[in-house]
Amino acid sequence: MLVFPISDTEPNGCRFEPLENGTVCLRFWREGKALNTYTVVSEPKNDAYVLLESFVSGGSFAEYLRESMVRFQGKVCLYLRPQAYRFPLPCPDGRGEPIELSERDREGFRYSETLCCLWRIADGGYAELADSSRSLREKMRIAEACGVPLMIADEETLTAAASEHT
Repeated sequence: MLVFPISDTEPNGCRFEPLENGTVCLRFWREGKALNTYTVVSEPKNDAYVLLESFVSGGSFAEYLRESMVRFQGKVCLYLRPQAYRFPLPCPDGRGEPIELSERDREGFRYSETLCCLWRIADGGYAELADSSRSLREKMRIAEACGVPLMIADEETLTAAASEHT
């Protein structure tokens, strides 16, 4: 698996850039120069890769990656980043609202092996799901086992996941 840090200033890594048609892509940089190929954030065409979020709200994270690898013929780039969401209960559409969580806010969470994230039932009839360094480490391990060829993350996420990955 190739791992690329997302950066606006580093000579190696990748950056989000708009294309002329309004599509956003990831442009990869090496030694301060943009590479001619880019990764389009959409359905893959030709040599483009689909960008998958690393957060799922239902099912199995491993199954999500396996199905995506089949669906997109292995042209998958996993965007590994810590996220937290609040979901109303019931939540038939599986769509939540992004939330910010401090370390203190993470009390009362339990770990879900299937989702690879923390979860808890919050006051007011909500479920909250959040990433941790453990979940990021597990997501990296599962992505490797599923054969995901590309992964991108900011430097802090990569450091947190890699420090526990070894």
